Amino acid sequence: MEWEVGEFQGLYGSFQVSERVLQKIWLRGDLNLVQAVTLDGNSIEVLFPGDWNRLEGPDFKNARLRLNGDLLEGDVEVHFRAEDWLKHQHSRNRAYDRVILHVVLFPPEKRILEMMAKEGKGFATLVLLDLLWHDLEEYASDDALLDLCGYTEFELVEFLLSKPLSERRLLLLKGARRRWMDKIRFSKIRVFRLGWEEASHQSALEVMGFRRNRIGMLTIASHYPLAKWREKSPTLEELLRIGEACWKKQGSRPANQPIHRLRQYLKWMDQDSSWPTTLLKLEKDLLLTGCEE
Repeated sequence: MEWEVGEFQGLYGSFQVSERVLQKIWLRGDLNLVQAVTLDGNSIEVLFPGDWNRLEGPDFKNARLRLNGDLLEGDVEVHFRAEDWLKHQHSRNRAYDRVILHVVLFPPEKRILEMMAKEGKGFATLVLLDLLWHDLEEYASDDALLDLCGYTEFELVEFLLSKPLSERRLLLLKGARRRWMDKIRFSKIRVFRLGWEEASHQSALEVMGFRRNRIGMLTIASHYPLAKWREKSPTLEELLRIGEACWKKQGSRPANQPIHRLRQYLKWMDQDSSWPTTLLKLEKDLLLTGCEE
């Protein structure tokens, strides 16, 4: 199966994204489902995103959703734009008859929705753009890093070990620097979108969740933005309950379990709920000039 690739304009130039990236976002639930509503205003709860279909037909099969409390079971199709449904002529393909949700990156134009309605398709539509935790380019960068050149982790290690020690070191330094500069760029985008304080709050929780529990931590950040947390500090039990559907405890080291990380952040906030501002003052006190552009 070949995935469609789109080219988009970011704050720092154009970049390409495979449709597979959007499918992975849906599969992992790596979006702000707390604020998710369909185009017709229905709340949505994802009980099961579906089985990822790598063959012909809908992208995800046998998904289970609640729309305004009503249980629905069926398939999910993911596209960059709603008009891709028409372009690919899915309405003429019986394999798509069980689609209950169309997940698209960009909000569709009214005329596109009207054209789809004429085809008698009554499924709901969910727009991803405003629900993404990160800029789309960052999702694409992470995906490219994980699938670097199509190698497995073992193949990458074998490739590095085949190089002389001096060349191996240069490759690692070059890769590390490029990744660091990407992180700086993506952090700037997050600050641009959220402001310094909220970006700091969200980033701190995400980092404390590491890769396995970052989605649960980001869900907490959505439930409790910094201003709300300052008004009334949540309890540890409440925070654990908010992220309950996302926690991955098996395989995480004891020190990295959500209960310990959340307890640490609660203590952190109790000591200084304005820590992002404190951090800025510290930077000025130390006469730091920031990272190289």
